[in-house]
Amino acid sequence: MRQSMKPSYTLAVPDAAPNINLATKAKQVETWLAGLPNDDALAKCDLLAAYLAEHDRPDLPASFRKELLALTGQAVAEALYSLKAEFKALPLPMDGRQRDRVDRLIGLLLTVAALYQRLILDHVEYPPRRFGDHLLPGLVSGLLRVSGRILDICYLCHRQPPDGLWRDIHQTGYLIFNAHLNDVLDPAGSGATLIEIYTALLLEAAADPYHCTERTRLWIEDAIDRQGCLAQVEYADSATHKGIYGIRVDEDKPPYPLSWRMEITPACELVLNTAPLARKLALVINQMEQGRAMEQAVPAAWFQPYKALLQQLKLLWSGAMARSAPRRTSSWPARQRATLGFTAIHAQLVGGLNGGAEAGAIGFELVNESPGGIAISVDKPAFRLQVGMLILLGQGQGNRPHGLGLVRWFKTRTDGVSMLGIKLLFGQPRSVTVFPSDGRHVYPGLLLQPGNGLPENKAAPSRLILPAIRMEVDTRVDVREDTARVRLLLTERLEGSNDIALFRCRAD
Repeated sequence: MRQSMKPSYTLAVPDAAPNINLATKAKQVETWLAGLPNDDALAKCDLLAAYLAEHDRPDLPASFRKELLALTGQAVAEALYSLKAEFKALPLPMDGRQRDRVDRLIGLLLTVAALYQRLILDHVEYPPRRFGDHLLPGLVSGLLRVSGRILDICYLCHRQPPDGLWRDIHQTGYLIFNAHLNDVLDPAGSGATLIEIYTALLLEAAADPYHCTERTRLWIEDAIDRQGCLAQVEYADSATHKGIYGIRVDEDKPPYPLSWRMEITPACELVLNTAPLARKLALVINQMEQGRAMEQAVPAAWFQPYKALLQQLKLLWSGAMARSAPRRTSSWPARQRATLGFTAIHAQLVGGLNGGAEAGAIGFELVNESPGGIAISVDKPAFRLQVGMLILLGQGQGNRPHGLGLVRWFKTRTDGVSMLGIKLLFGQPRSVTVFPSDGRHVYPGLLLQPGNGLPENKAAPSRLILPAIRMEVDTRVDVREDTARVRLLLTERLEGSNDIALFRCRAD
């Protein structure tokens, strides 16, 4: 049964702001804005948050609160862009002081969002004006855009979104349907419709942004801008197609793949159908593989990581990456140690497992495991982390490691605990020395294979991990371990990051 048109927002009660005079006229607001400290973005952020919270009250006319948002918009944007540029330059995960700065910026944006929410509640049941513009589309657009900025900061800093954010986003998307605003153009002049703005937020969440670097996130946003209009959000009970993702408007969660839940009739209010978008990406990938001209100029179209990203997006947006088995509690000891980074791991393996280097060593607790990997938690980490980083996991019987893995995603909770998703690389790691065929370089390497010794059977593929260097497929390398030596052919580049390059190889 569909809800009423009036959304149900998670509205917080604003804290009392000391030493702030309540404004009732635009001139008073402009005078206050002129006194803001432009040389301290964080102080400006705090003052704006307190000022807007003080004016988020029902005894002020709705027209003045709407004008207040317009008057303070430039100052909010300046604080946002200044602090966001600072956050981009910080290594991750952030320490407590840096997380506090992020939280204060998000607090400002949440205050702006709360103003929009109360204005929407004030206007949602008003009939459209006979003359002039209807106010509701502009308020909906403003709320979706500020919510998108909050998500952008969370993705950039690998931070968990604030509680209630996704529920409020879904409530606003549901309002677009119930108020028949689907085809209304964004009053801000972006050229998109209101439902397309909401759909873009859903598509980026479905693309698993915590798996991404800042560069790949920009590519995802570009793909959504170009092709996102092919995805459709519909009522679940009257959708033309079943959809790929489900949206429960009362849940504080991003859209979930319907294939993860065995439901004949989706138990949700809205569905997101991304099948046409996935088919379009398949066509683009096919054009790239055949070297044909693209319909549009696509940045980095011939850059191999971009093609790999499109293939990943095609799988995600087609629902083909459903979990094959549920996560389960592990039989591993709860408290473990690990080593992060190719250099530290190679040094530990070369130095012997009983006397390995402490550089890059961390303590972690196991959260759960699945056939392809594990999730771990680290309490207030002091190390630096990137998606795609190599990790040597734990110590078991005889002080042997459980194995190697790659950091697939990480996210910091509001209490400072970092959650990491690890993709396991099966096979026993062996430290080797790699000599490319050019004879000019020597690299440390890690060889992964099922058996002992160096590979001899040409039909048995192995995997070779090198530091983050540029080496082409079909390159021949000499691999040496102590006195043993073998020549390998690199047949496929499987992974690449700022830490490692992972190749499939075979004996040549």
